[in-house]
Amino acid sequence: MNEQNAVVKWLCSKTGSAILFLVWTLFITSLWLPRNWGFYGNGDWDLTYSTFEVARKSIVDYGQWPHYNPFLAYGSDLDVNPQAAHYSIFFLPILLFGAFYGYKISIILAILIGLFYTNKLLRLIGSEPIHSVLLSLFFCSMPFLGQHIIGAGHSNFLNFYLIPALFV
Repeated sequence: MNEQNAVVKWLCSKTGSAILFLVWTLFITSLWLPRNWGFYGNGDWDLTYSTFEVARKSIVDYGQWPHYNPFLAYGSDLDVNPQAAHYSIFFLPILLFGAFYGYKISIILAILIGLFYTNKLLRLIGSEPIHSVLLSLFFCSMPFLGQHIIGAGHSNFLNFYLIPALFV
């Protein structure tokens, strides 16, 4: 019984929960498998990658924000695309690592941010430490979010992981 209490206590510690959250994130995204880092995806993934790459190239190669284009009546179709993430914090890894790998890193970061802030929020409202860890895992592995993000590449759903941070 003492060994179980020690494991639970370690999982509820900052180090233990950080390791658990990282392993869990890699597990639910299947990005722990090297072959999935080379996976392009189907469905809307092509649209997501192309809009990210257009915005990244506009900034990195041409030095201008992607919303200004005088040849498009001073606008861009990126502004009407809900999956265009160039107005999001999740665009930073895309700028650094390119659209393909940057988006996958953004997915991992979004889930980790969601896990940490859900855990923190639940502890603030008085939840038991082990319950807050388990409920954090439950929230961040909802099939609704996973299917939109991993299954279809919908980057606009990454923002749902930030909701617990708003309440903290």
